[in-house]
Amino acid sequence: MSATPGYAPMNARSATATTTARACCARSTAPAPCSRCSTRGTTPSSTSCSPTTSAASWCASPTAAWPRTSRRARPPMSSPVPSTTSRATRSCRPAPTGCWTPRTTLPTTRSPASGRERAGAERAVTLLELIVVMTILAVLFGIGVGAFKRLARPDRLALSRITEAVRGAALFARGEGAPASVTLLPEQNAIASYGLRSVGNWQFEDDAGTGWPLPAVYDPASLVRDGVIGSALRLEGGSLLTLPSPPPAFDSPHGFGVDVYLRPADEPRPMTILERRGLWSLSLSGADTLVVTLQLRVQDRVEQLKHELSGVSLPPDAFTRVTVLYDSRSLSVRVDGVRLGEDLLLGQPLLLASNPRVALTTGTPPTSYSGDLDALRLLSVVAGEPSLLPDEVVLQGVERTLRLDQRGRLDPAFHRTPELITIAFGEPLRLSGVELGLLGTVVTREDLEARP
Repeated sequence: MSATPGYAPMNARSATATTTARACCARSTAPAPCSRCSTRGTTPSSTSCSPTTSAASWCASPTAAWPRTSRRARPPMSSPVPSTTSRATRSCRPAPTGCWTPRTTLPTTRSPASGRERAGAERAVTLLELIVVMTILAVLFGIGVGAFKRLARPDRLALSRITEAVRGAALFARGEGAPASVTLLPEQNAIASYGLRSVGNWQFEDDAGTGWPLPAVYDPASLVRDGVIGSALRLEGGSLLTLPSPPPAFDSPHGFGVDVYLRPADEPRPMTILERRGLWSLSLSGADTLVVTLQLRVQDRVEQLKHELSGVSLPPDAFTRVTVLYDSRSLSVRVDGVRLGEDLLLGQPLLLASNPRVALTTGTPPTSYSGDLDALRLLSVVAGEPSLLPDEVVLQGVERTLRLDQRGRLDPAFHRTPELITIAFGEPLRLSGVELGLLGTVVTREDLEARP
């Protein structure tokens, strides 16, 4: 039988294995060196290789098969054996011992190549480096504390609170499209801001009395075509305008606002223009006197405050815009955008009496309003919490109110020049302040004046 190149016949391979086994038995019966521990005469430990079997007993086994030593010996073509890709580390030709098996050597972690690398991996921070780091931290901490103390000065804190109150009132005025105010309270060393929020608007353009947030009630035949813009409401012969059951937004205890166009008749006098019974009323007394009446809470009782303004011209042949504002600290009246007389300043905040959901009317006959009325707008006062200044700072001047128009600027009807809010601080006394410009600017002024 011809042999295939590279392969040995089965009988030849068996003979070779038998001859080699007998030669092994002829040798010393001492255990052969282990291929892993390479120690002759010593039984390998269980952690390095399997228990040792003597060469004699291995050879005596009739079923033992000597492992192949030739790299060229391969199984027959008819029964190929799958190969395993493993690399066995061998120090020498394997000895015929029971502990010999091909083993795979796994890579281990490489230790540092030299003592210098090992020392560098374990190197700690030196004393000099620690001192440098601590010095840098001390310098940075000192700078931070100094900056914090500079920012936390009482005068700077007071200026910041004043600026915040003024800008908040200006933003509210622009957002609501209505005037706002800032009141200086030196006795309380505080500053308070107030804003007006629109709560109702009626233009009298249809018979249904369409308006916001609720319709008005009036005689549909009372509409005339020559209003301020479009139609207007004409009340005569005892006819009335009524806004029944207004929403709670109308009932702010901090104050109210009314903006309306009027073209009153010559009679009657006195004549009620608008009123919410038990809260406030606006009326004409005589030919040229406008009267504002308020019901205010004073401690545990209700008192009436009446403010009369003479020299008011309300012609019967043209519309006149009348605006009344009360914010629990002051009462102001404007006619066609011009302030009428001086504002009525109260010594302390006085809230309106409580009479919720009372209707708004044009009075009751025979003293109810007679004439034309258009573009009625109602406002409610929104009061912010007073902002207290630090005890080390003293707000200068007397109690006064800065008026802002609907654009958030100083109202030209009340202010002709920029306004300065001044505070005093320190020893020796130093003055600083916040300046409000006519165009709405807010600028902080420090060290205005030094006093010994």
